[in-house]
Amino acid sequence: GEVPSPANPPKGCVFNTRCPLAIDICFEVPPEYREVQPEHFVVCHLVEAG
Repeated sequence: GEVPSPANPPKGCVFNTRCPLAIDICFEVPPEYREVQPEHFVVCHLVEAG
């Protein structure tokens, strides 16, 4: 995928233009930090906590 310009980041997740798993929500809503294990955080709509 393409690396977006820092001056013009994409709407939603900043990785949506180069993520092969991106879904509709990735292009609209920025994901939140999620703690999936103690002190292990991810920022992705496709990852479940736990």
